[in-house]
Amino acid sequence: MLNQDLYDKVVYYKGRVWTIYALSDDQGVFAYQGLKPYSTFVYNENRINRNVSYISLQEALECIVDGDKIEDCIKNEKKAESKKLNKKMAVDFLAYLTGHTKSKINSEIQENYNGGFQIVLGEVSYDLWKKEGRLHLHHNLHQHAMGATFDFVTWRHDSIYEEREREALKKEIIQGHYDWLHSLANGDEGHKKLFDEKITSIKEGTFYDEQ
Repeated sequence: MLNQDLYDKVVYYKGRVWTIYALSDDQGVFAYQGLKPYSTFVYNENRINRNVSYISLQEALECIVDGDKIEDCIKNEKKAESKKLNKKMAVDFLAYLTGHTKSKINSEIQENYNGGFQIVLGEVSYDLWKKEGRLHLHHNLHQHAMGATFDFVTWRHDSIYEEREREALKKEIIQGHYDWLHSLANGDEGHKKLFDEKITSIKEGTFYDEQ
């Protein structure tokens, strides 16, 4: 198969279905997660946010699927997504992420109230759970907590999901601020002026610079 023939080919890679959209200069391909939504669809990284994976050319050639096999792979993908987070998966994931041995993690990990798992490794405490089909991880070092989200099947960092969550939170904060200022503005010229100024800064994108 010629390299040019790889465009729009479907591959089943690391438990997910991907569609090839570009070739790299070093014998590899780039693929976005999922199938083409319509026949004339062209993936554009600047306009469309999907999880993307780099796959070596050899792996891509070995993972190409077509016809009924595509539907079978989609079923396998959904089946994997529907699984609950169990102790074995939590141990495997944390060993993969932290570099600690599975035996150490297995002996110290504990299940918590929400079906997730927690463990302390050295000075870092980890909380791991499944939510909205993804793995959510919080780690705490010296009372400084950070969080990250991972694909439940591939264990890849899901930055696109995190960005959507940040945007949703931003909109919620802005709406709350809008409602609060609007309530103050009723019948009060001073508060009405403040309200108008804040709404203008939100529209112009300078609201967060002022905080």
